[in-house]
Amino acid sequence: MVVEVSHDAFNKLTADAAKRLGKPWLHLSAADYAPPEKLLGFISENKIEVLNIAGTRGSKEPAVGKFVKEALEEAFFPRPQGWIGGPGEG
Repeated sequence: MVVEVSHDAFNKLTADAAKRLGKPWLHLSAADYAPPEKLLGFISENKIEVLNIAGTRGSKEPAVGKFVKEALEEAFFPRPQGWIGGPGEG
């Protein structure tokens, strides 16, 4: 999975390497509609057992860490509808 907030040469190199190796890859962006659902669909369709995540460094894109954390949490640990978190939760 290639995760990015903006496009840069590193992400293109990563995607090109995955293609060259015959590995499935996903470009996931904050601009996507429903990134967690897109991620889960990718995992299911490709029968992914190990998920490697590559992307822009946080020093270049400060928002990328938060985006990745939220997308993974929403995908793998969804909160029930109407959930109200307590102190330190969310």
